[in-house]
Amino acid sequence: MSALHTEFGDQAPYHKPVVMAFIGDDDPRRGDSRGAVGVAKAAASMLQAEYVYLDAAMLKREFPFTFYFNSKSSIGYEQAVRRYLKRKGVPDIVIGTNANDVRLLGAQQPLLIEPRYNEEYSKARSSLGAYGLSCHDMDRDALNVAAAEFRQHYPNIKTPLIGVHVTLDAALSTVSDQLAKMVSHYPEATVFICEGRNVRMSEDYKSLLPDCIRQRCGAAVDVIEVSYEQSQAGYNPYPGLIGAADQHVVLGTSQSVLSEVLVAGKMVFTDYGHSPYIAKSGLTRMFKDMGYGALPDISVDVPDVTRAVARDIVSEYKRLLMRSPA
Repeated sequence: MSALHTEFGDQAPYHKPVVMAFIGDDDPRRGDSRGAVGVAKAAASMLQAEYVYLDAAMLKREFPFTFYFNSKSSIGYEQAVRRYLKRKGVPDIVIGTNANDVRLLGAQQPLLIEPRYNEEYSKARSSLGAYGLSCHDMDRDALNVAAAEFRQHYPNIKTPLIGVHVTLDAALSTVSDQLAKMVSHYPEATVFICEGRNVRMSEDYKSLLPDCIRQRCGAAVDVIEVSYEQSQAGYNPYPGLIGAADQHVVLGTSQSVLSEVLVAGKMVFTDYGHSPYIAKSGLTRMFKDMGYGALPDISVDVPDVTRAVARDIVSEYKRLLMRSPA
């Protein structure tokens, strides 16, 4: 049992060190949130600790009257956090952009809090992060399961399947022309456009992009587009698309999306030069350099920035634990 939890004795809700992914009132599907989940799970595994996830929706379900009797949601939110910590105890490590919300006045404090944005702590705690990659909560086993669900949801999808992950508006003519090159070698294909969960397309771009691709690629190519709002309201194809697609294209600057897509173990086309390391490592190629012919079948070693960051957090936690009073 950790030093932070000894005061609860045998009745403590937590009986070993606890690593919490605290999302608070942030969007649980953002890259920052998923990065916190991935790092917290990895750190908990390394420490043989308990992993705990907590967000505002869970707090509201657990303490509905706390929110109901406070007209200002921020007051109800803080009181719910305080009540949760009083009931369950204080975690040892808290990770998430809202992690400082667990640091309440007059309450016991976690030993280690990592409140920075995903890209910031990825860069500070890992050389892979410094090279332009971010933490996530995906692995190959989870992608295989998601891919099977994706194929059940889209049983008649044409192949090859090209996943286009849009995190920022890109030149319509360039995107449609390059995709036309990618599918020109095949009698049929599917271009599946998935809007990034942390960066959204403008409304004009969202309406124009599918039509431009259809016009340029021809009738034999199916174009499917799922917006961020649609994925929130129903089935979310994003993880399944990563696992099922034959080729991926990432449009925009999102490190989180690029890092997640790379988990599939395939080279990724991008329209943005993320870093010299990423380019030299062969993880990506520039989308504009795609020529005619068959899609390249290039496997890549998946850089595990999540575990690298988790190892750094675990090392810091152990140093702090040695210096903390018994």
